[in-house]
Amino acid sequence: MFLACAIVCFFLGAGLGLRFKVLVLVPAIVIMLPIICVAMAIGGHSFWSAAVSSFGCSLVLQFGYLGGALISFLASRVRREKPRDEACIFPDQMMAEPTRFFAGGKGIGEPD
Repeated sequence: MFLACAIVCFFLGAGLGLRFKVLVLVPAIVIMLPIICVAMAIGGHSFWSAAVSSFGCSLVLQFGYLGGALISFLASRVRREKPRDEACIFPDQMMAEPTRFFAGGKGIGEPD
């Protein structure tokens, strides 16, 4: 029971980490705790088993949030990264005027 709940909490936390700030964890945990306690009570588990499962699932939810936030951060870094070599962006210009790219921006016959 705990493993299934932990897997769901991890992916739920990762989804929250992709979209929201860290304060979303407070209502997520508050909503999650009674659901886990009721599910454990229906399953016939003891109070301490439900308490440990609730604590473990809230911990797994936070680790999932951390993973989702890390993925979101890395994805935003990749999107913002700009190409460094202008010759790769405009190959037709490089072929038309190769001396501008290889002579420091000066064409043939242009003054210094």
